[in-house]
Amino acid sequence: MKLLLYLIVLGSVLALYIDGILLTEDVLYFHLAEQYSNTRIEQMLEFRGRWLWLTYLIAPIITFFKILIPTSLVYLGLYLSNLIY
Repeated sequence: MKLLLYLIVLGSVLALYIDGILLTEDVLYFHLAEQYSNTRIEQMLEFRGRWLWLTYLIAPIITFFKILIPTSLVYLGLYLSNLIY
């Protein structure tokens, strides 16, 4: 349980670092400038800014299930092979 909390905190800190420092609006604007018009890029950045907080809530849930599913499958395999009673 302690490891799960550690992974969730680490993932949240990394997500904040990536979104706050690495993926600034200037970087995204420069990257998308070749493919989209200026108004479309502004709409995309506005949408991203409005819903970015939701990714911080969903990330720990996804991390939990990414750990839960493989762990459950390993436990089930060991249980079915009679290695765990």
